[in-house]
Amino acid sequence: MVHCIVWAKECYKLLFGKMEDSMLWEDPTNEDKSVFMDLCTRSPDMNLDDVTKLQEYACGVFRGLFDFEIKKRLEMKTYKAAAKRPQPLVLEEIVGSNIVKAISLNDEAVKKQTDNGKIWNDRDVWSVSECVTRFVSCIVRTLSSEQSRANLGSYEFDKDDATAMEFVTAAANLRASVFSIAMESLYSCKGIAGNIIPAIATTNAIVAGFQVLKAFRILEAAKPVGEACKYTHCNRSWNARGELLQPSALAKPNPQCYVCSKHTVELAVDTNRMLLRGLVELVLKKKLGVNEPTISIGPNTIYEEGEDAETSLAVNLEKKLVDLPGKGIRHDTTVSIEDFSQDFRCNIRVFHRDEEEFGEEATELFALGGDIAKLAADLKVEEEKQAALKEAAVSAQDDDDDDYFEEVEPMDVLVHKRSRDTTEDDATSSKKAKSDVVDLL
Repeated sequence: MVHCIVWAKECYKLLFGKMEDSMLWEDPTNEDKSVFMDLCTRSPDMNLDDVTKLQEYACGVFRGLFDFEIKKRLEMKTYKAAAKRPQPLVLEEIVGSNIVKAISLNDEAVKKQTDNGKIWNDRDVWSVSECVTRFVSCIVRTLSSEQSRANLGSYEFDKDDATAMEFVTAAANLRASVFSIAMESLYSCKGIAGNIIPAIATTNAIVAGFQVLKAFRILEAAKPVGEACKYTHCNRSWNARGELLQPSALAKPNPQCYVCSKHTVELAVDTNRMLLRGLVELVLKKKLGVNEPTISIGPNTIYEEGEDAETSLAVNLEKKLVDLPGKGIRHDTTVSIEDFSQDFRCNIRVFHRDEEEFGEEATELFALGGDIAKLAADLKVEEEKQAALKEAAVSAQDDDDDDYFEEVEPMDVLVHKRSRDTTEDDATSSKKAKSDVVDLL
């Protein structure tokens, strides 16, 4: 609605101020000028005392702005990318053929309220027909007033001018009606019109210019984007070097960014336990920023949200991932995600991980992207830790078993080569000993 009010203020300047200063003004010598320019331009010899002529002029302005120009642009397919097709406003279809009577009734109502010291229904949203009569009436009243004529060609919009504010409200609402935008009351329009600061629009235009210059550098492709482009910060005041614009190097790509880093996102999750609702709420909406997801496994759509969504698919929300249609979501399954509300598309490659692998202190029983590598590293560290503890336990058991034995150092055995005589003597002695034993028995 803000743009409609800005447009209405420019329309006010085109009709009552310096036409060349209005953003709607076009060179009359231009062959391809807008339809409304000829209808908005007053003839120098127009009789401003003839109310009928003024009404015809005002009706022509209305037709040029809200009917003929819109139809021309529709034929040129100017609005082919618009979400909703603009609808031209036909004067006779809105207020009937007796437009003069409708304007007269409106003027009488305004005069009656003014005489009683009351402000008209400034909190109510006017109907389209009321906006039409007020739009035409404001033009007629401004041009027919001797006080206003003295300032024609130099008028500037003033929100405290009742007629000017009435005109801007009516024109903005008519413009909004054409483009299917919610209409506002005079009170709301006055608040918006009073807060439109030209300096902000100028700053926005400067920033847009810098964006175009950066776009040229990207299209030239002379250097990598990281070298060719920089962040440009617009300061509120001059810095120490007398600069308002301060460039800085672009940040390096974030490998943890799920949206822009890859078209395929890796997800580790327990497919035997997680429900589709958990995938939608915890992963897609909370982590990936998807608003209205459409989830597909191969050619099968298992869930979708948004306009014209198949509501019967909502039954899948309470199913486990492995139990979903299309063979379910299992280890190494690729799932397609689309969000038409923000033109977002990606694939999710799912890896099965038991919930126990996430640890007892885990707040989320899934891992995305780089978190999967971290999860694997943590699991490896945990496995090494468990292996070390097991090895230490086995070593301690071996030490306990050794307590039942006494370690004896081996003795050195000296072997001497004996002579033949010595051997024979030993044999004789042995025989003698044996005979002694027999005698004793």
